[in-house]
Amino acid sequence: GLVYLRARYYAPGMGRFVSRDPWPGDVWRPGTLNEFVYVLNNPANQLDPSGLFFLSPEPIHAMIQAKFMETHGLSYPSGVFPEFPIPGGSKQGLTLVTAGQLGQPGFIAQLGGTPTGHVGRADIVGLVTPFSGHIYEIKHQRDILWGIAELAWYIQANNANPRQPTLSPGRRYTWTPEEELIGTNPYYPEQEIVATMDASQAPGVILYRARRKSQQQPSPQPVYVWEWDPEKRKVEKRQLVPVYYYAPCSETAEMAEKVAGDTVMILGISFVIWGTIKVGGMVIGFLVAGPPGALVGAAVTP
Repeated sequence: GLVYLRARYYAPGMGRFVSRDPWPGDVWRPGTLNEFVYVLNNPANQLDPSGLFFLSPEPIHAMIQAKFMETHGLSYPSGVFPEFPIPGGSKQGLTLVTAGQLGQPGFIAQLGGTPTGHVGRADIVGLVTPFSGHIYEIKHQRDILWGIAELAWYIQANNANPRQPTLSPGRRYTWTPEEELIGTNPYYPEQEIVATMDASQAPGVILYRARRKSQQQPSPQPVYVWEWDPEKRKVEKRQLVPVYYYAPCSETAEMAEKVAGDTVMILGISFVIWGTIKVGGMVIGFLVAGPPGALVGAAVTP
């Protein structure tokens, strides 16, 4: 039988696609004009998550895209597409132009310059119908102005093309206003990536940052993270299993009086006390829970 890979059908027995790629390709990259190849015949190093075109994934973006697709997929009946092609939307040759202050009247953030006309790629597009949907841009929190400007540029270029679905800034990013854990920083394993979005000031711009791995209090509900596998070059969903650590008690009375449920600072990280360790009725330390790698070499068996 045939396998439907999001945008076209694949025949496993033949090892070929039997329907054309709906994306017309990029004239500046002739290899993309072949409507039947997959990721320029380089599946070992390229991915095609939308079924429309290839990409070399940026790990942090891929992690956020994967979580978005699972968390918000049901909000978009016509599909969620990472790295969505925007004809004429390339940012090459454009620069950031700003005026005023974010959140104040008269604020402007836009891209200026002479566009190349090449295809651009929006980080995430969710289609409510085949003809309309929302667009999201992923940026480090320090690059929020670039995110606002790029989102506006993509919408302008996309909506000027009658063959493209009409897009507007995404507002269905229903994660809490607080930062939400994505997974381990693929560049610095002692850190974790968190993300959020301020729909009031920058709708459609998903902002992320890296922070030191924080404590994860044991929970009866499973906690999942999206981790980058460098060998497979893809994102995998994993359940976060807390590791228990021994934290010696200081000699201060304040520390000795702490009980389960209180917090304790260890190497600048706030942990929740899971239990106390006593010798002769005296508290000598605590059992705290955290993600693997939070306190290297200090793990103990509860």
